[in-house]
Amino acid sequence: MRKRDINTLTGDEYRHLVKRLPCEICVEFHNVSPEPHSDESGSEAHHPRHGAGMARKSPDGVVTALCAEHHRGATGVHGLGSKAFVRIYGVTEAELSERTRARVIELLSRRV
Repeated sequence: MRKRDINTLTGDEYRHLVKRLPCEICVEFHNVSPEPHSDESGSEAHHPRHGAGMARKSPDGVVTALCAEHHRGATGVHGLGSKAFVRIYGVTEAELSERTRARVIELLSRRV
């Protein structure tokens, strides 16, 4: 497969790559390896609320890699709410999106 530039990916392609990544919170706080999975069993694609209006999803190109617990669970962004999530983990949704984007770029650079 030819190497792809992140700027040429469709939203679906980007989201599928994100799902191969481990959860950003688990990597940071729970010693989970940052290595991607061979399939989409890594994470869920969280659409952050920054840059989107009320009740509107942000574009696929800014999704964040989060496991089910840190996405939808009691200790996750939807379970806690954005403000409590930032208070507990010390990282914003925008910062997590940037970290995920950097991991996708790294993943793309490995592809041959």
